[in-house]
Amino acid sequence: MTHYPLIYSLVQACNYRSYLELGVWEGYLLASVAKITHTAVGVDISDVRKDKSTSFFLGSTRDFFLQNKLFFDFIFIDADHRLQPVTEDFVSSMQILNEGGLIAVHDTDPASKDLLADGYCSDSYRLLERLNREVLSFIPLPVGSEGLTLISRSRDKRVNRIIDPQ
Repeated sequence: MTHYPLIYSLVQACNYRSYLELGVWEGYLLASVAKITHTAVGVDISDVRKDKSTSFFLGSTRDFFLQNKLFFDFIFIDADHRLQPVTEDFVSSMQILNEGGLIAVHDTDPASKDLLADGYCSDSYRLLERLNREVLSFIPLPVGSEGLTLISRSRDKRVNRIIDPQ
């Protein structure tokens, strides 16, 4: 949970207005971010949230993306920790990420070998090997024992928008 304050602070500092959380667990982060954004949506295959006042999709991330019509400024990926589902969640998230948005992926820098087991970080850290460094910028952070990586489109820098407005 050491990543919660960081994610909250990023959403607040960047003045992001919309937030998507894939893998909600007890919903503490979703509930706190919902208080500082216009739109906050959580997705999980089970609903064990302590605060049921937040917008929530009960089902798989795949099912969510099939019916979703919204775009988001900040997306936090922490659902299935296996490489293939994390990759699918990342690709789908990039399609609904607003210009200038940010994606945070949890479990990308495990601190010990036991965290590589299914049910923990599994092999989600390998997502970073698949990313195209020419079109994406990313920063792996040693936050907690699982790690967190921040990812954005390289072209989304604000300076690019003021130098070459479309």
